[in-house]
Amino acid sequence: MGKILLLKLLKLREHFNDLLQYILDNFNANVIWSEILPRKCWRYSENSVAMEEARKIINGHAANKVINCGGFYIRHPDLRDTTPAYYEDDGVHLTLLGNCFFLNQLSAAVEAYQTKGTVYFE
Repeated sequence: MGKILLLKLLKLREHFNDLLQYILDNFNANVIWSEILPRKCWRYSENSVAMEEARKIINGHAANKVINCGGFYIRHPDLRDTTPAYYEDDGVHLTLLGNCFFLNQLSAAVEAYQTKGTVYFE
């Protein structure tokens, strides 16, 4: 991963921390982080390997911060391998089937959080 991307990730992390703190200070809300899904290609980048690494770093940081603040983290294991049936030909958008998996996962995760107090759902 290049130095410029790393600097941008550090800046993004600062913004995320500030936004999370603002939400916690000003709203009576529970914060839920749904992981950023993998993609076959990324807009404005030709380096999919670096973008995948950045995605994992962002998800890891966000998950830790949200859970430590009493929030909840959702992973989407069914959508990790960019299976053609789940992604449109552009490699970015989910198909109808992919959206069904995604929404089902969100629904089950929120229910688990509300009924069991689970902080991590996969």
